[in-house]
Amino acid sequence: MPSIESQQLYPIGNRHLDSLPESIRLAAETVWAFLHIGCPLQSSADYIVGLGSYDPRVSTYCATLLLDGWAPAIIFSGSSGNWTRNVWHDSEAQIFSGHAIAAGVPKCKIVTEDKSTNVGENIVFTKRLLAREHRAPKSVILVTKPTSERRVLETARYAWPEVAIAVSSPRLSFREQFVGSPRPEILLDEMTGEIHRLIEYPNRDYFSIQSIPPNVMHAYEHLLDSGFTNHLSI
Repeated sequence: MPSIESQQLYPIGNRHLDSLPESIRLAAETVWAFLHIGCPLQSSADYIVGLGSYDPRVSTYCATLLLDGWAPAIIFSGSSGNWTRNVWHDSEAQIFSGHAIAAGVPKCKIVTEDKSTNVGENIVFTKRLLAREHRAPKSVILVTKPTSERRVLETARYAWPEVAIAVSSPRLSFREQFVGSPRPEILLDEMTGEIHRLIEYPNRDYFSIQSIPPNVMHAYEHLLDSGFTNHLSI
């Protein structure tokens, strides 16, 4: 949940996004535009890998990609994480699998990896699962939320360099991600957490040093000063 300060001063939700102070809204838009790479897919892949989260729009988008012929199978990866641990009884992979089946994906085209608890584990555990089954994909499409695209791409480049990686997310604008989110109250905290990880994770050898533009850093610092600090890495 947001800090008491951010929760009281800046209620965020379907009806409250427009009530944010303009400086915070503009800062959030700046950070969102940096985190969301938004590159269109160029070619089909051996697998779609849906990274678990609290937002089932990711799983529905994975289903759309498979049904449109971008890959012959989906791997949903995720046990539970910061935002789902006390929300769902089933794993993120199981929840997402159910949404994809409801969207028309045959169950036989879905594999689940239900042990991972973060992006790094999503990728490493999926890689191990495929290796155990003697599968060596040459290309994968990693699907995540718009605000996680940049970190997912950098993590995958570092942890799975032998595979051609494409990263995609549901086709949402900044406003659409907020308005349709199951957890709109955490999104600004989540976004500052993404920037913090891009800054800190190279020190942990999770991926290479990132170049963050000055305007994005300024926007990030403004969000921190406004109380959106509940998803910073430890």
